Amino acid sequence: EQRHVRGMPRVVWLERNPGISLVGEMDDVRGIARSMVCQLAAFHSPADLQIMIVTSAPARWDWVKWLPHCQDPEARDGCGERRLVFSSPADLESFAGDDLLVHSEFA
Repeated sequence: EQRHVRGMPRVVWLERNPGISLVGEMDDVRGIARSMVCQLAAFHSPADLQIMIVTSAPARWDWVKWLPHCQDPEARDGCGERRLVFSSPADLESFAGDDLLVHSEFA
């Protein structure tokens, strides 16, 4: 029923759907995306959840640099752990490569 009733909350099973895309006008989508990211970070440990953001406006997502969920523990840049904010899907793919697809629980 959730697909047919507007304004009804949806439950997203992240183990089955590890990636979520929000498409629309930036001002309309940014608030819900920010709420989703904050709720995920508040209720999940960085050991259990990694947040990667792909956006055409990375500067507007500068605040996620403080979330340990958005930092790569292995890759470093000039400021410390590499932030996982990308300006295009191609940038994300070139950074993560096949690691995005190599999760046995998602296959």
